[in-house]
Formats: sequence, C-alpha cells, structure tokens
Amino acid sequence: MIDFIEELKKVRAYQTYVPFYPERIKGYTEAEIEQIERDCNIHIHGQFRQLLRQMGRCSGGLIWGLNICMYNYIWRYEKFTRYQNSVLIDFYNDDETKNAWEQSNLHPALNKIFIWNSSGESTRCYYLITTEPDDYLWEQDEYKNDMLITKTNLTILDNLRGEMEWITRIYSENLDTMSTERYQTLLKNGQEDFEYYAIGRLLP
Repeated sequence: MIDFIEELKKVRAYQTYVPFYPERIKGYTEAEIEQIERDCNIHIHGQFRQLLRQMGRCSGGLIWGLNICMYNYIWRYEKFTRYQNSVLIDFYNDDETKNAWEQSNLHPALNKIFIWNSSGESTRCYYLITTEPDDYLWEQDEYKNDMLITKTNLTILDNLRGEMEWITRIYSENLDTMSTERYQTLLKNGQEDFEYYAIGRLLP
C-alpha cells in the first residue's frame, strides 16, 4: 500500500506557497468508490483506488489540479460520467479519431477509459485504461504518432510526483525576504485557489 500523503509531502518545493491544509485531506468511502465505478463506467483498483481512499474528496493541497482532471474545477461530476460518450461521438464521426483508437487496439467504453491528466494548453493527455490490471498511464498526443494511445512507463504516483515537483517549484518564493503585504496576497490567493484545484470532482 502506497501512502500518497507521505510520498507527496516529500516532493513539495522548499518555500512553496501552494497551500497545504493536512486537516482537510479526505478520501472517498468504499461505497462512494463503487458509485464512481458505476457512474463513470470504470474499474478502480491498485494505485487509483488507494489514492481515492486516501485523498479522493480533498487533497489538502498535496495535489494541485492544474492538469490532474479529478481535482480541477472545470471537470465537474457530469463531465466524468459523460466522458466516454463524448469520446465515442468523435469515434463514430471522425475517421482520424476512430483510426487512432482502433490502431491502438482500444475502445473508449469497452476498455473503460478514465481521463487522468489534461492541460488546456497542451495537446497531450494521459488516460487510465481501467480494464488493464496495472497502474500505468496511457498517453495520447494530438500531433504525435497519428494520435495513437500508447502505454507509458509512468504510474499514477510517478505522474503526481512530477506534477507536484513542477507546480510547487514554480509557485515558490523566498519567504524570509517577502514583504508582509506580498505574503498576505499570496495567502489570500492560495486560499481561494484551493477550492478550484484541491477538491475532488468525481461525485456530485
């Protein structure tokens, strides 16, 4: 069993101002996870299940959902429940999309895909193919490899470590020399952004 809380604490950059409220960390119950499986047509196992049990409802700031979809305010519950259908619409109406999935030997619904990591500024996204028994992410890039969906050597934990190392490094300053006014501004902004990027979105 991976302790995601301890693992992600380790990668936070020194003097980052990404907020961390350990008292707010909360996972989903087993019953809630079963509901998510039904509603989103996915299998939840391995690292994914461990993560949801430990901090699915709220990451406390240890995961900052700029790119991790399940913590990003843009990705509401309804968007996750309809995601496979939205991909299927493209599958049946766009030859390029259909070819990419078929040549990858995958089907959005039959293989119970889950959108894991996606940036509005990037053409690349990562999926969980939840019919697969392991924890590896699958990558699709709009401008590479004919849009094929390919298995990576990155697990969920690997991806989260990389994301949080990058984010907390970008959002860091020398707190020792920071003015009180600057500190108060960052604190206020962080508290507001917490609701956008640290709250789980997989249930209504």
